[in-house]
Amino acid sequence: MTDAEEIEAQLPNLRRGAYRITSPRDPRYNCVAWAAGDSTHNWAPTPVNAATVWPRKLLAFPTLGNMVTIFRCLGYRECQRDEFEPGFEKVAIYADETGEARHAARQLGPMRWTSKLGVHVDIEHEGLADVESPFYGRVAVIMCRALPDETVPRPQLIVVASRARKPQ
Repeated sequence: MTDAEEIEAQLPNLRRGAYRITSPRDPRYNCVAWAAGDSTHNWAPTPVNAATVWPRKLLAFPTLGNMVTIFRCLGYRECQRDEFEPGFEKVAIYADETGEARHAARQLGPMRWTSKLGVHVDIEHEGLADVESPFYGRVAVIMCRALPDETVPRPQLIVVASRARKPQ
């Protein structure tokens, strides 16, 4: 099965919208890290690999509230609209019906979003509904932050702990 066939089997809404694969498979990072602009860590509450990180002060659960807190620490705030607004970066957090955060996507421009699909590929897609599915859930929260003045450092998650298991 090709990457495209595998993606479309898991995310049937992508058949309706235009999308393109923008990277090879890479298990080092996940959708939350990718939405936050990090392609070197896996941001998860439980160890996935040696690059797994999670803020120490958050309980080790992938709740919608924890994801909102992570993005708030990065300077995002909740906003109402997913439309492109010049001067702002936006992320969308997806959750299932139990409130578990299942996916995050980052806006690239008008009608362009990027998503990391688990340990698989990154894709660009037209809309947020393109990756809604029983697996990823539905968009639960849109967050935004002003694009940074290049002379002012961006907020960083400072208190991060590695959650990787140590070899025995």
